[in-house]
Amino acid sequence: EIDALEEQKEDERLKKAERAQLQKNCISQFGTEKCKYIMSGKVKIGMTKKMCQAAWGKPSDVNRTTTSYGTTEQWVYNLKSYLYFDGNILKSEVTLKITPLSCQPSD
Repeated sequence: EIDALEEQKEDERLKKAERAQLQKNCISQFGTEKCKYIMSGKVKIGMTKKMCQAAWGKPSDVNRTTTSYGTTEQWVYNLKSYLYFDGNILKSEVTLKITPLSCQPSD
């Protein structure tokens, strides 16, 4: 039991050290303010694609639309969250609230 407890403490220490290193790298790459959002898994309008991917991970799909005004991208996450980019900058974020349908019989 003591070995298992010591192993658990060591795992927690390593995770804490790893997170501290990730945060340090994040701050040096993106700055303190943006890093607060990224480390908590949040995105904010005005972030770059790289910042959003650091916060949310790789999208499951990317849809591009090209018009005479330029190219926009829609990043899809699990078919319920979407990020919209104009060039390299996040312009909009949409998360759908999906409510389960009631399965009660009708009269």
